[in-house]
Amino acid sequence: MGVLLSVYSDKKFNEDQTLLVEQAVKLIESYGKKEVRCFQNDKVLIAQWDFNAYKQAAWLQNDTQIASLVGHPLISDNRTDDLQCLAESHLLSSNLSESEGAFCFVKYTPHSHHLTIATDPLGLRPFFVMEYKGLKIISSRVSVFKELGLELTANADALTEYATLGYYLLDHTPYLEVTCSYPSEIISLKPDEEQRSHYFDWVELAKQNLTMKQAVSNIDRAFKRCCDKYLSVDQNVISTLSGGLDSRTIATELRRRNANVKAFNFSRQKTQDLACAIAYAEHQSIDLDIIEVSDTQKASVEDRLGKHWQSELKNTPTNIERPQLSWSGNGGSVGIGLIYYSEPLYQAALTGDPEILVDAYLEQQYAYLPESIVEDAQQLQDNLRKNILKSLEPLSDLPLEKAYQLFLFLNDQHHHLSIPFEEITTFKMEFCLPMYSWKVLAAPLGLPVEEVRKHKFYLQWLHHSYPQATQVAWQAYPGHIPCPHPMPDIDQWQMASDKRTAASEVIATWKKAYRFKSHQLLKKSRISVLCILHLLGLKNARPQLNVVNKLIHW
Repeated sequence: MGVLLSVYSDKKFNEDQTLLVEQAVKLIESYGKKEVRCFQNDKVLIAQWDFNAYKQAAWLQNDTQIASLVGHPLISDNRTDDLQCLAESHLLSSNLSESEGAFCFVKYTPHSHHLTIATDPLGLRPFFVMEYKGLKIISSRVSVFKELGLELTANADALTEYATLGYYLLDHTPYLEVTCSYPSEIISLKPDEEQRSHYFDWVELAKQNLTMKQAVSNIDRAFKRCCDKYLSVDQNVISTLSGGLDSRTIATELRRRNANVKAFNFSRQKTQDLACAIAYAEHQSIDLDIIEVSDTQKASVEDRLGKHWQSELKNTPTNIERPQLSWSGNGGSVGIGLIYYSEPLYQAALTGDPEILVDAYLEQQYAYLPESIVEDAQQLQDNLRKNILKSLEPLSDLPLEKAYQLFLFLNDQHHHLSIPFEEITTFKMEFCLPMYSWKVLAAPLGLPVEEVRKHKFYLQWLHHSYPQATQVAWQAYPGHIPCPHPMPDIDQWQMASDKRTAASEVIATWKKAYRFKSHQLLKKSRISVLCILHLLGLKNARPQLNVVNKLIHW
């Protein structure tokens, strides 16, 4: 895993462009020069930074082509073989359609000056594109454009989406000049020619009509095959383990294969998350490393695990064959458990009216900008609503309740990892993500929505294939099928809603907001008053401060 960076010009680089290319090389070498591979001629740069988490090279260079990738296509269990397959393919779309992993792929043919870039079926590892002074600059991290010092303009609509929903819609990024690839998108660049296409049809996949029995059989087979490819020949692995079902299902499958699992839990003391994780680790003989955190929302699990584990590796030998590769249950709760689909939202979807659905979605997510601290909040809120409706348009061939299910896949889940993976240069970890395989997601997508909501299908699958996963208490989502076992300790959902932001964090946000100059969306005097009221204990401004932090994140 790592970072891809490419610079493409139809013609020979001029002097200014050559300087930018040199700057791009220096930037990617700053992540770790020994881990960088580059190809450069007078019209193109292909650069890869890869810390070799998979222990399988992903750089191919010969007389006819240069190809590389970050992540793992998971066509097979070997990404070197997968790279060769994609690079030499005469039917690239067909080969890409068999991929189950999270990756970004690039291929360049010098003879025809042809550059091809593709992302995975869900776009979990997207590519970002910027046109700049006659160049196409393409990267697997949006942060690269800022790190290169390029002139960028804040995208107010995108920042609104990130602040309220936690992800971007359409091809939006924090910058107007930069676009993000859609799921399964391919870009083909030749002199004076650009083509964009998609190799995977999610809408067609959603038109299946499965019975519960078929869906359980299909997901069990797909999940095990996907785990096969991720695991390869490893006997010792690391994984996250929370109190929920997603990481537990991963751990259960790994233990079924007799893999030795070292797991990590990041939670607060005296919570259901911690108590359930400990109970299940004991039940499955899993070595559990507990790292207490005061705020589970302050950093991503990927970031916490990477930094903690890398620190531990410096002092302690390990028998983990691929120590920078961790297993994760990411994707299970949305894709298979279908959270974010409350009863009011389901009833709104059944009306068949997208306008009613979007209003219900905004209400469910409480996706509103506070007018008291955000300039033009109502206009931005209107734009947010329009962009959600626009995102639903390509799904109009489906019943609205099914379209919304797919909307979650192609939007919320599409960006779920791309945002934390912006920090990959610091946490240096890659993740096995079987819950995101399209062959796994095809099962819940092929059932009626009512059979999937509230973890109904998920629990059917576990009872059939992994009954041991439900023999110990787990932390169920509010409003979903409850756990039948006695639940210990404090409800973490209640703790999250009651928590106040610490004074030091309020002051830090206050200072950062006042110094921030990339856009003029904040009412800084109002934010000052809000912070003072919070510090005096007269108001809990945590929700508003969370919005501020997201608006100034980029």
